[in-house]
Amino acid sequence: MRLQTSGVCWYNGRGRRIESLSKSDRVRLQERGWDMEIKSRKNAAAAALCTGVAGNVIWGSSYLFTRIAQNESSPTVQLAWRFVLAFLLMNLMILFGWEKIRLRGKKLRPLILLTVTEPLYFFCESYGIYYSNSTFSGVMLAIVPIIAMGLGALILKEYPTGRQILLCLLPIAGVVLVTVAGARMGAVQPLGVLLVLGACLFSAFYRVYNKGSAVEFTAFERSYFVIGVCAVVFTIVALGSVRGDLAPFAAALHSGKFVTATIFLSVFCSVAANILVNYSASVLPMAIFSNLGSLITVCAMFLGVIFLKEPVNAMSLMGSGLVLLGLFLIARTNHAPQREDQTAPGQEKPEEHKPSSC
Repeated sequence: MRLQTSGVCWYNGRGRRIESLSKSDRVRLQERGWDMEIKSRKNAAAAALCTGVAGNVIWGSSYLFTRIAQNESSPTVQLAWRFVLAFLLMNLMILFGWEKIRLRGKKLRPLILLTVTEPLYFFCESYGIYYSNSTFSGVMLAIVPIIAMGLGALILKEYPTGRQILLCLLPIAGVVLVTVAGARMGAVQPLGVLLVLGACLFSAFYRVYNKGSAVEFTAFERSYFVIGVCAVVFTIVALGSVRGDLAPFAAALHSGKFVTATIFLSVFCSVAANILVNYSASVLPMAIFSNLGSLITVCAMFLGVIFLKEPVNAMSLMGSGLVLLGLFLIARTNHAPQREDQTAPGQEKPEEHKPSSC
């Protein structure tokens, strides 16, 4: 029987999950030094790191397309169309049998907490920028990885190493340099400070609950419910802002730029990026997963320079370099954990092999 591993689960050659192993299989796996399990963990970690980077880079491009769409319509209408189209796309994936939703026997509390934090984050971020400015918001949001690691230690009992704590200061410092170099600080109202702090807190909670709910829910399931709740909330908000008039919704569709930008935001930034990032959350440690969000600022800056002809200076380039260097060094700390008990489910801890007297 040929055995394969995926995380802490064991599979045979046909891909069927094995709940328990025979004594002969356990001895054979012990003799092989658990090489398959360690290799599987390393491969999963590498894949999760790649998907996390790809997802955050896509999210970084969302600023460019959001700006294009908001030039043609109001922010509330744009958000409503974005998440409604994304939710329809995910339902089509279920309809054609590409994905499935399984909730039976699962604890819904982590998923509910996850879906609640995302609309609250968007609300605090949007109005926090309105009552302060984007530079102040960008500087404040740079502390999200620190908050997320603290909440991860309190809620998930996942403690970062001292090296990871020190290295996370590099991307945070880089984001601060990029945002400060972007524009001068403007008038900041006390309400704006509170809203931006709320955005930082909800963003950190989202990352923690995302990782916590990954124990029972797949990346698609988490993305499906988060996007569904956002579609309902932002549609209600948009209808309220226009007093139930559907004309602004229809008028936005007459703009080719709005349609193109909204389709990109729906398909790639909402559906694809959410699934990619949610998969990385289920594998990567919190210290690494939370710091990948620093790529959003760097990606948004370079796309703005290339396509929108926004100015760039030496401080921005220096900050971008710190972000990339910090993420590279933190990623190198992502080794497969060496557990004291590396046994498969349903078997006892293997005894330590001692050399014979011969």
